Amino acid sequence: MKNLIFICYLLLLPGIVSSQTSADKLQPELTPAGVYLNLKTFPTNGEIGVVERDKGEGFEAIGTLSAPSTPEMLYQRMQHLSLRFPDYFMVTNQLSNVLWQNTLSDKKENVIKEGIPVALLALGIAFLDTAKNLPAQTKYRIAMGAQKWESSVIGSAQKIAINNQIKFYKLQPAAEALRAEWRLKVNEQPKILIVQRKRLGIDSNFAVLKTDLGYEKTKKGDSLSVHLSDTTVLGGISYAYFLSGKDYFGRTITRSDTIRSIAGNRTNVNAVNRFTAKKAVDSSGIQLNWGLQDKFSIRSIRVLRSAYYDSTFVQVALLTPTDTTWIDKSTAVGANYYYQIIAQGDDDFAYPSPRIFGSFINKQRLLPPTNLHAQKFDGGAKLSWKYHSYMNLLGFRMYRSLGNSGSFTAVSDVLPAHRDSLTFSYIDKDKNLIAGEFYTYAVAAIGRNNVESPLSTIAQLNYAEKSKPTTPYQVRTLMLNDSTVSITWQDLSAIDHTISGYHVFRKVIGVDSIKGFKKLTSQPITVGNEYLDAPGLGTIWQYVVQAVNQSDSSGYSQPVVVKFLGDKPLPPGNVQVFAQKNSVIINWDGSLIPNIVTYNIYRASASTAPVKIGNVTANSIHTFEDKNMSKGNLYFYYVTAETNAKVESEKSSEVSIRIK
Repeated sequence: MKNLIFICYLLLLPGIVSSQTSADKLQPELTPAGVYLNLKTFPTNGEIGVVERDKGEGFEAIGTLSAPSTPEMLYQRMQHLSLRFPDYFMVTNQLSNVLWQNTLSDKKENVIKEGIPVALLALGIAFLDTAKNLPAQTKYRIAMGAQKWESSVIGSAQKIAINNQIKFYKLQPAAEALRAEWRLKVNEQPKILIVQRKRLGIDSNFAVLKTDLGYEKTKKGDSLSVHLSDTTVLGGISYAYFLSGKDYFGRTITRSDTIRSIAGNRTNVNAVNRFTAKKAVDSSGIQLNWGLQDKFSIRSIRVLRSAYYDSTFVQVALLTPTDTTWIDKSTAVGANYYYQIIAQGDDDFAYPSPRIFGSFINKQRLLPPTNLHAQKFDGGAKLSWKYHSYMNLLGFRMYRSLGNSGSFTAVSDVLPAHRDSLTFSYIDKDKNLIAGEFYTYAVAAIGRNNVESPLSTIAQLNYAEKSKPTTPYQVRTLMLNDSTVSITWQDLSAIDHTISGYHVFRKVIGVDSIKGFKKLTSQPITVGNEYLDAPGLGTIWQYVVQAVNQSDSSGYSQPVVVKFLGDKPLPPGNVQVFAQKNSVIINWDGSLIPNIVTYNIYRASASTAPVKIGNVTANSIHTFEDKNMSKGNLYFYYVTAETNAKVESEKSSEVSIRIK
């Protein structure tokens, strides 16, 4: 869209401006990218201009100016320069070709009049000095053939006054999108408009929202409507937006007021207040208390809970509009929780309450330890386990029984819970351990109230036999590119010192036999816990990992599945819409990827989500005609690319049009 606007400037701007002559004084301009010098004169093909700079110690050459000799050279220059002006410029072959043709026609002076820095720098009309910390008395001199220009001193950077010419007009929260409209005078339109967004309660600062804006003139023709459709919002989260207008150098010159709304149209009901959490009087759980600002507009109250402040909150209670207290009796002793309340009205929701912390501590027992493992170790048995939190944790006590009798006896005093890791260990070096016997172990957590948790799951060890190494777990896969996958697993060498390495196996999905797995490693992997594989596209594979020691090997890990279907293709670019008498034409640039077979077209309106309305094959013309629309409506269009493996790209940049 931004490229299209730029092309229209070049093609349609009327009038001719006069070039700057050598008699004129060069006016250096201090910009965020550097000192900008505009000759306002096209250099003759083959002519070289020498640029000199004087920082108070005499002139010295710092660069040259020259016209590009071919369209390819112009394209390369524009690509390089666009990196210095990322806010508004994306280079395409189409754009550089249009600019080249204009320099060969009677429209060449319009290029100078518009004053787009990337274009003028690429054509040799302007020069950019990127040196830093130049003194205020710095000046420049340019010589080109018989012509010479000399500038005034650059002086000090002047602060640009920011005005508020952009006025907020309308906001339309929808189920899966937020749509907003701003207005500004046509003659006050900045060169660049950028949307800034912040998620309230989540983001510290505003960030640029990477989405295209829609533009249309009002009925009177004196104002311009700027439309935003943010389809990346999440329901229940509060968002703030504002528009900032910039010049071609990226300097902010105007901005709008900040607006706020919640996705899902949760805007009209008053939120609860005075929200607190404490232990229930009867020690049955965590008690929540809150106040109501307007209980007559509330239909119900929803209580949400999460184990972490910034993770997904789950509804745990639905209460009546008169309730101002509730006890959460499903909490675990010693576990931490975060709570949030939302009041629901007849049609929509209030803003969520602040998130508060609650923890359930009483004389009840803690949660038991997990992941208990046992292995033979230096004349004894080494036990290792994990615990979920240090909250109210004093330590642990280890228990042991002979065989499977279930009669456990404590074999340790309190084992302190050192705060350097949530993984703990203990070595049982009891000299009374009998060779050839089977021992069963379990461990209990001890709270600061000296109350023990239930025993953990058991771990068993044959004290005499050669023990198998621990079976690998937490096997994960990560696609590095279209054809290569990374297989990783939990490195168990820290808890099982007998492990000397790992083997990785693979088989095609559908081969049910354990023998169907093929060993991929000729030698055990002894360094690291990763294996890279590239078996080829179009197949679904299973992978397992096996640990080995000096005398035995473990069982297979849980299998993981990998589909080699290739990455998502890039979405189509340069999407454009044109109104016809009874239809809308959508055009886009075709993909250069060879396996694209179909383009899908989607349409949304101010009140509806994007819906697929058609598709065309990749080898046909990249155009679609939408005849099923109503006059007076504002429509939003997107295009996706789909591969022969049925992998669809993300949606293209949004384009919009209002049917007259």
